[in-house]
Amino acid sequence: MPAVVSTTRIQETLIAFSRSKQTNIATPNTTAGMWRLHKVNAALVNPKLVTEDDAAELGKGHEFATALYATSWDVAGTLEKYLGAEIAAWAIVFGLGKCVKTGSTPHFIYTCTPPIPSAGEAVELPYFSYVEQIRPGANVVLDRLVGGCAVEGWTISVGSGPGRANSKINIEFVGSGKVVEPSAITMPAATAEKLLPSASLALSINGVDYVTAKNVVSLETGWKNNIRLDTGFYPGSGFQAWAGKTFTADPDTEVLSSVGHGMQDGAEVTVSGAALPTGLTAGVVYHVVGATADTFKLSLTEGGDPVNITAAGTPPHTVTVVPATTGAIRGRLEYGNRAGTLKFVARFMSGSAELAKLRSLTTGTAVLTLTYDTNNSLSITWQKVAFAMAEVGETDGILTVSVECTPMYHASNGLITAVVRCDVDGIGEVEA
Repeated sequence: MPAVVSTTRIQETLIAFSRSKQTNIATPNTTAGMWRLHKVNAALVNPKLVTEDDAAELGKGHEFATALYATSWDVAGTLEKYLGAEIAAWAIVFGLGKCVKTGSTPHFIYTCTPPIPSAGEAVELPYFSYVEQIRPGANVVLDRLVGGCAVEGWTISVGSGPGRANSKINIEFVGSGKVVEPSAITMPAATAEKLLPSASLALSINGVDYVTAKNVVSLETGWKNNIRLDTGFYPGSGFQAWAGKTFTADPDTEVLSSVGHGMQDGAEVTVSGAALPTGLTAGVVYHVVGATADTFKLSLTEGGDPVNITAAGTPPHTVTVVPATTGAIRGRLEYGNRAGTLKFVARFMSGSAELAKLRSLTTGTAVLTLTYDTNNSLSITWQKVAFAMAEVGETDGILTVSVECTPMYHASNGLITAVVRCDVDGIGEVEA
């Protein structure tokens, strides 16, 4: 009978990320601080090991590379979702960075603004952990955590037409480079989400109620932190460290057992311990063979025969991937020159004032609200905006005007205030 070929579908991916913030950039969240939500984009968060070679160095007698060096780790990801009260609260709390929570169980209000460094407020954003798993358990395909992540930016888009896709949020995030495999996270049950549909929009910009006038076609608003990535690597920022795993040995089968060890066939490792199993020697580089989720064997050559183990030794024994440290990770993620965005498309008709307001540089507030019910909603106020561009065109054969706004800092009210109501407690707070 032919062997069964198993394929893995991207829809099997499970994701969880921190509802609570990390205590610091280096310490990932535990299961207690996680929640699980769905997303619509298929891209995985792939930690990238940045390498460099010695091709440009002199003294080799030629111009070719002879060695490769692990220099640093990079992490970046995108989370695209249908907009709901829960994800809106999370993105804005972690994305803007300054939050005051009010309300009580089961209804909470998160009022968020960006911190101002000149007022002595933080230059680092709240950190979170992000987990991806595919078939966790005995037949695991993927199980990793990236820690020390921060929200680079978020964009909310609202469009015309039926369906969930007309109210979405796109969240970009970056990470310190810290990776934990396996994640040690037990995937929680999925969080029930309360969607904020396009049909619930209330919108007033620069003195015009665009919903009452029935002429708004689409809207996009967002925030960008422009995080200073390179300055995260500073003297002493740290290295990616692979923690050793304890194991036991069965001399009858040469099988070594270590729950969730995370190693694959071909991995190079060393072993240590006061009384190692007979047949294994500290400091020798071995190759993993016959790996399963919780067991493995060791060979002196890649893909070779397992080492003959004649006695179990006295635990604890530790197996460590070689090298134990590979590449620098970031020790901080500071926001740079932050910016807000707001643009919209509206029907253009007699009495439309967008062009006149552009010419006169009229300023005013912009307020948008999306609602599920009285206890689950999102309201964003740009405290002062002016029209930077207004162009007349068409949308599906209808004459429209496309407007780009410039959000500006208001002397009394600041730049932006976002208020999110939802039934989830502890968003952005330190994990209990």
